[in-house]
Amino acid sequence: MIARVSKRQSQYQPLIKRLSNNSSSHVSTIYGIRYIHLRSFWQQYKITKLEHLNKIDNLEDIDPRLIKKLIDERTDLLNAENELKMLKQLDQEQNIIRKNTLKPFIRPAWILFLMSSTVYMGWQFYWWYCEYDRREDELQKEINNLEEQLQQLLDAKSGLKAAGKQPWYKRYFWF
Repeated sequence: MIARVSKRQSQYQPLIKRLSNNSSSHVSTIYGIRYIHLRSFWQQYKITKLEHLNKIDNLEDIDPRLIKKLIDERTDLLNAENELKMLKQLDQEQNIIRKNTLKPFIRPAWILFLMSSTVYMGWQFYWWYCEYDRREDELQKEINNLEEQLQQLLDAKSGLKAAGKQPWYKRYFWF
């Protein structure tokens, strides 16, 4: 009787013989064949990501350790992404809290600044007005004193003219 040998089995015949010669039990031969089969299956489909399992029709040929490893890798990746999102969200919340802590004080601070500036300018104008009046009074007194001195000098000079007539040369040359 001729045994039908599938293409897969014919591919592994030399390995099966090698394993059966070296092994002492039937169990190690089965696991060795399964390992060889899975290794060639991984190489054929190049399963490196969890998404590659979608392309395969039957998951029975895939080692559960590989599936567990792929699931763990994807879980770690998703956990890292979620952690980054959470950290970004916390950072944004901290920024919002920092911005909001000053917001209630900004408007009152502006009002205080404008009111104090207005009061300062009012007092400054009042001080300038008072200073101007004081200086104007001082200058008016000085003008009055100078006018009195000038009037006294003019009166004294006119008194000299009335006392006697001067010769023409003294009038022109001020001797």
